[in-house]
Amino acid sequence: MSICQCQIGSSKKSVQRQILQLLLNDGESDTYPELTVNPIDNFSTFNATHMKAANTIVKRISQESFSTALNVLEGLPRTTEFSLFTMFVTRRTLSVMEGSRDVPLPPLYQTQPQLFFPEACLLRPHSDLDLLLGDDCTKEYIENKLSWFREDVGLSEHHCNWHLSYPFTEPPKFERQGELFVYMHQQMLARYDFERLALGVERVQAWGPGCGWDEPIKEGYNANLKGFSFRPSNLVIAPTTKLGDSVGMKIRIISRDEICRQKDRIFDSVARGYLEGNDGTREPVSINKLGFTTEANLGYVTESNDGAGSTNTKLYGNIHNDGHMILAAINDPNGLYKINVGPMSDPATAAKDPIFYRWHKFIDGIFESHRLHLTPYTVEDLLFDGIQIHDVCTVVTDLSGLTGEKERVNQLYTFFEKKTFKVFNTPTDVKTPPMDKPITITKSELNHKPFVYQIKVSSTFTQTTKVTFRVFVAPKSRKSLDDWRNMFVELDKFIAKVEPGNNVIERRDFDSSVVIIRDNYIEDMMEGVMRYNTSSGNCGCGWPLNLLIPRGTEGNMPTQLFVIATNWEEDKHDPKANLDGSVSYCGKSGKEYPDEKPMGFPFDRAFDFNTISEITSLVPNSFAVDIGIKFKPDFNPSPAEQTVKDRIRKESTGFVLI
Repeated sequence: MSICQCQIGSSKKSVQRQILQLLLNDGESDTYPELTVNPIDNFSTFNATHMKAANTIVKRISQESFSTALNVLEGLPRTTEFSLFTMFVTRRTLSVMEGSRDVPLPPLYQTQPQLFFPEACLLRPHSDLDLLLGDDCTKEYIENKLSWFREDVGLSEHHCNWHLSYPFTEPPKFERQGELFVYMHQQMLARYDFERLALGVERVQAWGPGCGWDEPIKEGYNANLKGFSFRPSNLVIAPTTKLGDSVGMKIRIISRDEICRQKDRIFDSVARGYLEGNDGTREPVSINKLGFTTEANLGYVTESNDGAGSTNTKLYGNIHNDGHMILAAINDPNGLYKINVGPMSDPATAAKDPIFYRWHKFIDGIFESHRLHLTPYTVEDLLFDGIQIHDVCTVVTDLSGLTGEKERVNQLYTFFEKKTFKVFNTPTDVKTPPMDKPITITKSELNHKPFVYQIKVSSTFTQTTKVTFRVFVAPKSRKSLDDWRNMFVELDKFIAKVEPGNNVIERRDFDSSVVIIRDNYIEDMMEGVMRYNTSSGNCGCGWPLNLLIPRGTEGNMPTQLFVIATNWEEDKHDPKANLDGSVSYCGKSGKEYPDEKPMGFPFDRAFDFNTISEITSLVPNSFAVDIGIKFKPDFNPSPAEQTVKDRIRKESTGFVLI
């Protein structure tokens, strides 16, 4: 991962200072009547009517001069009912506007804390969230066992930044954006299922049309967030849900029965092998096209693009987003009582709710129905002749709390650590400390002891070969790959130069193509310092490093690490493509997806094998090893493990693979 830390030049320093003032509500706005913006109250990123209006506003503002655009953004309302609208328009404009799109932004939680922390935390200068909420892992409500995962700040930031980067009402940013929508959410599900199994809880059960759609939803949820309602247990969705009742917004009715019919049409099209366009034309089904269609992406058509976007919204609807809105408005589906919507209405809060994962398990079922129609992979599909992996291991790079070398190899460790979050901003209807005296909130979040992968690989080629290494982990299981394929979690995907003969490739955990290093905070911006992933711009998308490794168990959870090597010269999209940054789940800012292989390869479809062992015995360029993941509840991390900056400074372990 390429990390840059530098004192920025006077021009960019001035831009950064202005952006900081904007994000902290500390600017002085002039009046620009010709650019008057009509704000949308109770804004939702999943509401198509809201999003079309907001995207029009973003386009208007971003076409103005930088100074004019900032003045307009500074004039947007900051009260709770408008905070989501203001956040979306501000962040989206800064990400696309000339002059700001390459300037790193601070984490969302610092400028929009009401989306991440309970209201009670924002009313005092310091809060300990663990003490405030207490131990909610009660036997009466089993979902609370997973609250530490769902409430992770970095997880919510990742999901929010992904949808900020790829609004469904804008033309796709690259051709395979629909596939990325599918894969990113499938991986969120796989990781959640991994954590559930570690805690002795069954995998997520789908909820949607045909999967308990008309039955009471047993999971209740209260996010304790200002501006959001809670959902009691055992509510049933209404026959209709009314959207778009903001001032000036066209009212739209979502029909529960119509979504059922849309679902049937999509599954029927998958079975037939084609999607029907608006003009009656037939388009072959692909995972990319299904992703666009399920999210109702507007799409576009160019000479080099066969029309990325939804095939036919009239026929197939807007299932993904409408499901979010039905669940968000379940307390007051027709707006009769003016009850706020729930957390499913916004990507910054949706993943906190247990129903998010049940809904997305249903959505992923649409894509899985297509995967099952694909020709299974054979040995020939996986082979990379000339490359052989002889051994793989993980090596922990910090010995604190361990008794010897044996505990370092193929043994990973997780623990909860106390983190401090500095919050500089709250809605203007909440009393806030001065800017130089932020609110501080502490809470426990999962982390792991740092480690490296070491891969022993040989090449029979006579020249240097660029090899793509794809790294996955899954709980150890006796189930067949047909039943377990979707449990494999991507940990990394990287390119390495393999020389003729024997090689040892080493890769650090924080270099992962899955994660983002969130290390550019308001405190840094105040000092004129930028730290950022140079390949990602300011999108902020990426899985949190602290959740890279699943929690495991106190008894040492048995898991299987799988690595497969492929030919980068065949994999790369173009000669300049690379896998730097948080590319696996987030793609490349403003570029095509760099890896031509299907996302999640080789677990993107069925195999002609029943077990991983069969693959590794027949495919020399693959290797699997059993590793343990041990959760240490009483472990106190050393200071070096508590800061990402210190970890990035660490180099090779010097450990030699035997």
